[in-house]
Amino acid sequence: MSDISEKIRSAVKISVKEAFEIDAEDNMVMVERPRDPKMGDYSTNIAMRLAKSLHRKPIEIANDLIPVLQKNLPEASSVTAAGAGFINFVMSESSLADVINKIIEAGDSYGKNNTGNGEKILVEFVSANPTGDLHCGHARGAAWGDAICRLLEASGYDVLREYYVNDAGNQIHMLALSLIARYNEYFGRPFELPEDGYHAEDVKNIAVEIAKTEGDKWLDADENERLEYFKNIGIEKELKKIENDLALYRVTFNSWVHERMFYENDGARIKKVLNDLKEKGLTYEEDGALWFRSTQFGDDKDRVLKKSTGLLTYLTPDIANHVYKLERGYTKLVDLLGADHHSYVTRMNCALEALGYPKGCLEVDLIQMVRMVDNGVEVKMS
Repeated sequence: MSDISEKIRSAVKISVKEAFEIDAEDNMVMVERPRDPKMGDYSTNIAMRLAKSLHRKPIEIANDLIPVLQKNLPEASSVTAAGAGFINFVMSESSLADVINKIIEAGDSYGKNNTGNGEKILVEFVSANPTGDLHCGHARGAAWGDAICRLLEASGYDVLREYYVNDAGNQIHMLALSLIARYNEYFGRPFELPEDGYHAEDVKNIAVEIAKTEGDKWLDADENERLEYFKNIGIEKELKKIENDLALYRVTFNSWVHERMFYENDGARIKKVLNDLKEKGLTYEEDGALWFRSTQFGDDKDRVLKKSTGLLTYLTPDIANHVYKLERGYTKLVDLLGADHHSYVTRMNCALEALGYPKGCLEVDLIQMVRMVDNGVEVKMS
């Protein structure tokens, strides 16, 4: 809340006490900017909120309050009633100029406050797969997330900026195969790019860099050993590129959590999540798959945790990821996701509630997809 808004709110509380002998609670006094600037600089609906307790029409209450407000708020050049009982304020030029002086004096500290009182908040954003360059959609998410973090930090919250690295799925297998193909190409060996692989120039450049650094040692190496090496080096190179690009954009992270971590120790963290849900009677088997009774918590249908093939769905390790966030002492989680994840929001909130965490501990902002057009033709970004 701005200095002027706070002054108006304080004057309203004092004036209500003087005029009606009522102590107005903080949450009762609302000060807003009118949608139509012609109505004034600020507005309050306090008269409407007092109508029930005073058994009077809001406009009558507003008219009685106005002379008291004029006395208690000398910074206002005009205080008038409008509509059904809104009270509108026009602030004097000198009061507005005072704010400019305060901004200049405070410099970079202007607006900083301790609203958060040190509450621990974890904000996860960008989290692009380490399989290629960032695009404009990621740039939008990076700007949004960074702005949220800066505002929270300036308001006294203890903020952790986290990037979740999706490095355990089939996309990493495809990245490794794509790099191996380009590596073979560099040495003139026959190669075939996977149909679902990564054909962009950046992947080819990484393969060339590996070839120049490592030589031809991987051409005839053990197939499994080679695959694992190219997975690891691919993730490392792509993440470094992502980190450098974000740094140029002045966006930094102080935590990088890898999906692979949740498969360590025989998937202990994932198994604990599944076991906790099972003990609560919230899982069942059907058609060979393991299901989560998410409908008990407001979902439109139950969700699969483990497929009939034995493979986990993406939801399952991500539940473990969010539990890990909360286990580190963060009381509020914020995720920034693409708009195509809208149905995912409900199921994750259901999972956390099912595991006993407070309802609403996770808040998700959905970022609309970016559509780029060149000469009337939509351009692909990746």
